[in-house]
Amino acid sequence: MSGTVQQTGEQTVELAPFPAYIDRQVKKLAGGYLQDRSVSVSALARLRRNTGSEVGDDPSILEWTIADLPQRAPRGEAGNEPTVREEASHTALTLFAMHQQSVKDMSMHRLGVSFGQACGRLAAVQPEKIKGIQRRFDALQTATDWNETVRHARGLIQLLRGARIPLDYAALAQDLITLRDENRANGVRLRWGRDYLSAQRPSSHETKAEA
Repeated sequence: MSGTVQQTGEQTVELAPFPAYIDRQVKKLAGGYLQDRSVSVSALARLRRNTGSEVGDDPSILEWTIADLPQRAPRGEAGNEPTVREEASHTALTLFAMHQQSVKDMSMHRLGVSFGQACGRLAAVQPEKIKGIQRRFDALQTATDWNETVRHARGLIQLLRGARIPLDYAALAQDLITLRDENRANGVRLRWGRDYLSAQRPSSHETKAEA
């Protein structure tokens, strides 16, 4: 299955089917919410109430979180437990709903802004809170189970919402899948750590301006 081509700033990237699905869902939700459409406002409220819940706890949000999800298990083979993709989709979309809450003039989904980069920007604009931000980010990086990972991500996204800093939810959803793979999880943590640190450094333009 082919992906979707998206524009991120000056770059054009092709999203794989799963992140492309998340990108489409988030853009539908954000677009409707920013135009105050009742369907999107209601959907985001329901998704937000399910942040931290299990897949299937609220059947009314499944149309947003797993309906038409690419590369699902064939009918009759999925079993009674959610797949890793379904959990990642559910988590990313409910976190986005919380992130977008009460922000009526911009989308909190921004392609190309990794979770680590968003957290680094948060630390850069709120230096007085950097110790608390660093502590939360470190807790996320060292989380050893799924529920712990989601809990720490949720705490950081609440801070990002307050600072109006968006992130790439398509990439986050894919990273959440990779974090479940013990052979590849450290790669995500390393990338997030690099992005977190680099986002706090002044750009070359800012450095020249201060000289």
